[in-house]
Amino acid sequence: MIIIRINKYISEAGKASRRGADKLITEGRVTINGKRAQIGDQVELETMS
Repeated sequence: MIIIRINKYISEAGKASRRGADKLITEGRVTINGKRAQIGDQVELETMS
């Protein structure tokens, strides 16, 4: 598995820039597994092997 910061994940998904993602997170518009995301939270990505 790969672990990356949530703002990088949002940025790579093409939804916002990293700073834009930080703003979305700060505004409370991002959740991870039903919980409000915080700046610096990380997500696990499954890799195909």
